[in-house]
Amino acid sequence: SASTPAGKIKTEVESPGITSELPIRASFDPRYLAEFLETIPPRDFVEWKLIDHESASVMCCSGTTYVVMPLSRD
Repeated sequence: SASTPAGKIKTEVESPGITSELPIRASFDPRYLAEFLETIPPRDFVEWKLIDHESASVMCCSGTTYVVMPLSRD
């Protein structure tokens, strides 16, 4: 993770379990991500399902499901 000049957080995640052949680059409001992450138990794993940079993504952990839309690229 790194702080960008605009004060946004940029994180790149790689996983051997990713089945997409092309990388997905999407921006999300960090407040919404933090809102979900604050609800999960420490050291728990999050499953983050992404289709593309325009579609809603789904995060699941410990029986909790959270849907978050990516920010527009405009």
